[in-house]
Amino acid sequence: MTRRFTAADVLAMDFPVEVPTLSGSMLKIDKTTAGDLLVGGQKVVKADMMASNGIIHGIDGVITENL
Repeated sequence: MTRRFTAADVLAMDFPVEVPTLSGSMLKIDKTTAGDLLVGGQKVVKADMMASNGIIHGIDGVITENL
């Protein structure tokens, strides 16, 4: 089952946490000491953009999966 996370959902978590991706790997979510959210090591710059297939969170980089 796919889970969708809003910014409020994420901020209520105890950091760091790992969430599953669609490919089955785990993605780390953390928060910096300055309060910035990091997803896969990339800073979230815009949260909670609703799309037809879920919720999008804009980040300032690219997340790659080690194959």
